[in-house]
Amino acid sequence: MRPVSMLFNIMLLFLVTSITVNAQEIAIYRINAGGPAFVDIYGNHWRPDTGYFAAGKSNSAEVAIRKTDIDKLYQTNRYSQSSNLIYNFPIANGNYEVILHFSETFSGDPFLKSRIFDVLAENKTVLRNISIYNEAQSRGALIKIFQVAVNDSNLHIVFVRKIGEPKISGIEIIASNGEPALGLSETEIIFDETNVGNSSQQKQVVIRNLGGRAMTVRNIAVEGQFTITARPPYIIPPDSGITFDVEYVPSKGGAAEGLIRIQSDDPYSPHVIKLIASSEKVVKSQFSPGLIAKVYKLEKNIRLLPNFKDFNASWTAAAGTIDLSPTDSGFFGAPFKDNFAVQFNGLLTIDEDGTYEFYLSSDDGSQLFIDGNETINNDNTHGMRTKNGVLNLGKGVHNVSIGYFEKTGMAGLILEWKTPSGSRSIIPEQAFMHNTRILKPYINEINGYAGPAKGGNTVTIHGFGFDISKTAVTFGNISAKEIRVIDSTKIQVIAPSGNGTVCITVTTPSGKSNGMVYTYDDKAKTRNHIRINAGGDSFNDSFSNQWETDYGIISGRRYSLKTPIAGTVNDELYQSFRQTNESENLLANVQVPPGEYEINLHFAELSPSNSRNGKRVFNVTAEGILIADMDVFADIGSKKALIKTAFVKVNDGELNIELASINGNSMISGLEVIAR
Repeated sequence: MRPVSMLFNIMLLFLVTSITVNAQEIAIYRINAGGPAFVDIYGNHWRPDTGYFAAGKSNSAEVAIRKTDIDKLYQTNRYSQSSNLIYNFPIANGNYEVILHFSETFSGDPFLKSRIFDVLAENKTVLRNISIYNEAQSRGALIKIFQVAVNDSNLHIVFVRKIGEPKISGIEIIASNGEPALGLSETEIIFDETNVGNSSQQKQVVIRNLGGRAMTVRNIAVEGQFTITARPPYIIPPDSGITFDVEYVPSKGGAAEGLIRIQSDDPYSPHVIKLIASSEKVVKSQFSPGLIAKVYKLEKNIRLLPNFKDFNASWTAAAGTIDLSPTDSGFFGAPFKDNFAVQFNGLLTIDEDGTYEFYLSSDDGSQLFIDGNETINNDNTHGMRTKNGVLNLGKGVHNVSIGYFEKTGMAGLILEWKTPSGSRSIIPEQAFMHNTRILKPYINEINGYAGPAKGGNTVTIHGFGFDISKTAVTFGNISAKEIRVIDSTKIQVIAPSGNGTVCITVTTPSGKSNGMVYTYDDKAKTRNHIRINAGGDSFNDSFSNQWETDYGIISGRRYSLKTPIAGTVNDELYQSFRQTNESENLLANVQVPPGEYEINLHFAELSPSNSRNGKRVFNVTAEGILIADMDVFADIGSKKALIKTAFVKVNDGELNIELASINGNSMISGLEVIAR
């Protein structure tokens, strides 16, 4: 039921299949307990609980939350260590529906599994023996609802301590009127033609409560050759919703139809979505070598492989060979070295019919599935251990899935095979492939998560599935104008102007990514960012960022030409440059603390005599490592902005960049150095 950010552009596009709401829902309060004010993906404004609670402390954990589209609400909470937790809300007399939001987010909490408390409202017990962990487990959203009548212009809510510390993540107080009304983003979904045995591109369904009180979705069932990610039941407050994906997985040829049937307490339930697909023709999808690896953060008490459907991935990467020798630093750059799991998915190409023997070695547990059948079970906690399995396979492609988890200590995973005509060896990367056409982009992390309201902050997005030819980045509902897709795993973008806290999302032809939080704050600490105007004077760009002159930093002679530059809003940067003669290399030496840096090299070909392919050719090295082979005119043409980005590590306090001539004069228009 994720990702959160996929809803931003479809919040209002609902084909409402239920009754017209007779009474407008009015949210009197929406309280983010222990956290700041924010606006959720449905446009609802949540306020902090300052001034409403009598006593208590707060904590937060930026972790993914299951069974919700509003993670931010559940990532903070208010709790009381030694007494009851009390809230008071000034409110007009009348009848109200109160919606309480809970989640256990801290695995080290001594009361994680034993916490029990009651809830009183207006001096009456309305909820008894609440155990968040027993009902939602760790990092799962739990919602409780009750009705209350207020006669003294104040709603008094008490979380009564029984075992451990009572806690709360969010409180909604709704005028009690109307019925729930279910709205759907789709009433019919049509799928592309897909090969038998493969999966289609996922389609997203949004269920929203358009009514005047909370709605319970009791069941979501699918019929036909389709699968869904929904895991009901769900409680959906007014003006909120949930998302899930539906996928077509044909098991035989020919046209196919199916249904999704949704049962809720909407008076017009059940609601039906019609599914239509065909698998008669072959679709030539875009495949890339390797498998998709999704990394999940787990609780410390894990001893067996988890049910991956119950968790949300925290990291995504491409895996070539499964040859991960024992290490104490985790896999694929993910920030976990203990208590994590990985699921690998894709296709395995078989070139000859016959008997195949597979060998799966791991520390800790692992499993291998081929065409949905368990081939090897190497589960449980243990040191590096090998198990094998034998399977008869025919030529063609086969679905493959590997599950793995690591508790503590060393982590390792190796997958080998013995083909009918070969010897035991690591399965090569070219034997695996994954379909990039159905792969939605995924953001793992961002560098530069806060910046001024005027914009101009450089943000680097690290993730997976970015499309070099067609990618958009949005900050909330504002599209960024300056985007550089470095490769399928990295994007550099200039933040537009904005206010408050928003979600950064990436959109490609395959879909929209998960969201990462970005904060507009003029007082926020931003990354150390050096901007140098090569061959020119100091100036302020369109975002009021200051570019310094290059005296004493970049060698060569200074040149300038006042002419319009295409592909940029900062013409002045590209209207000057440094250049050397053919017998000299151009050098740039920047004093920086030891560490990792992103560098942006700016170029524009202004010389008519060099505006031909091959006239100006040079290579660029940083800290002795080749980062680019340059022919500016061949890459971009004349009088157009060109930017090359690289990632380097500086050990000695000085970043050394060399532009070495191959033919003609090496040159540079601007240089940025950004601390990672």
